[in-house]
Amino acid sequence: MDSYLRTERPKEDRNNDVRKVAGILPKAQGRLATVSTDGLLIDAARLLNGPQFNLVVVFNDTGKMAGIISKTDVVRAISATVPVAVVRWRRHS
Repeated sequence: MDSYLRTERPKEDRNNDVRKVAGILPKAQGRLATVSTDGLLIDAARLLNGPQFNLVVVFNDTGKMAGIISKTDVVRAISATVPVAVVRWRRHS
């Protein structure tokens, strides 16, 4: 007998989960940094430039989540396209 059999949770348990998520969703959405799929990378970078957000949620035009962008994603996207000369950096004495 396979010990890894999946069992379905009772429907009432799943409904309780949906109600719990629906209860916290408005507050959670207020804490999310978001951009649309037709937004600019600079918009995501501005949201990520600071301690408040570590990732930005990307939504499509129907309001569904399309993915996430992290600080690493932004660095990776610009790393091969911007000459060092145009970047402001701290001068080391």
